[in-house]
Amino acid sequence: MRPAGVCTTPPSPNAAKLTAWSARVLTTSTRRANLKKSACDLAKVNFSAAQDVLRRLDKAYKAFFERIKRGDTPGFPRYKGKGRYDSLTWPSYGDGCKLKASSKLYIQNVGEIRFKQHRNITGQIKTVTIRKQGPYYYLVFSCQYEFEVEPHSGPAVGIDVGLEFFASLSDGGQIANPRFYRKSEKRLAKAQRKLEWVKPLPKFDPKKKKARKVVVCSHKKIRNQRKDFLHKQSRILTNGYSLIVIKDLQVKNLTRRAKPVQDNETGEYLPNGASAKSGLAKSIQDTGWSTFVNLPTKR
Repeated sequence: MRPAGVCTTPPSPNAAKLTAWSARVLTTSTRRANLKKSACDLAKVNFSAAQDVLRRLDKAYKAFFERIKRGDTPGFPRYKGKGRYDSLTWPSYGDGCKLKASSKLYIQNVGEIRFKQHRNITGQIKTVTIRKQGPYYYLVFSCQYEFEVEPHSGPAVGIDVGLEFFASLSDGGQIANPRFYRKSEKRLAKAQRKLEWVKPLPKFDPKKKKARKVVVCSHKKIRNQRKDFLHKQSRILTNGYSLIVIKDLQVKNLTRRAKPVQDNETGEYLPNGASAKSGLAKSIQDTGWSTFVNLPTKR
């Protein structure tokens, strides 16, 4: 499927000339009807799912214009072709997408597909999303249900994150830094070199596809290892402490690229420690501090 095909050719990237253009015109019923008649692939897609793609497009351009107004770096919305658009959402459960018995999902114009259900679904299903990550497909249910927050009695703790140790607690405890990316760096570099070797091959060459799959799976494994570690550690902390205070860090500033230093007399660029800062930024991003700080608030 190529959802981005519903978009007309975007205007010039010149931000000053874009204010008159809005993606909201694509949400009209006439426009959608004409597209469904002209594009055979789009005609098979559920109406609500296609409508959600238009909402995403409108949201992307609204955010783009808001960044222009604030004076931030705009970042023109990127065109997502067949190989980049990796998810499709049914915003209204039961409209084109519904669960059947024995772990099967019915999709309009597709039929029933089997999936591995690793946990019971609690509450009322509101939306369904199918997401592709590398060679794997995931089914995401958004549910609404009521729950009660149980009172928690326990000590308070302060946490300081770092690189030698992932976290140091005020009561003397320490959490080791697993360094998932650093441990997998050689394996990932080897996979990326193989991908570079097959780069001159045609776009849909099997060797190129296989090399790309290895790189994607390597990144996916590192990401899943880090996510699993952060979730488990945040669960241990929230179960053991009633108040958690974490040092407020601006991770974006810590990982920012070093500014070039130029000699005023000769005009030559002087050493600015970019190499050392690059290695430090890589280690900081490997820890996942930002995710770790936000997780306890969701428990």
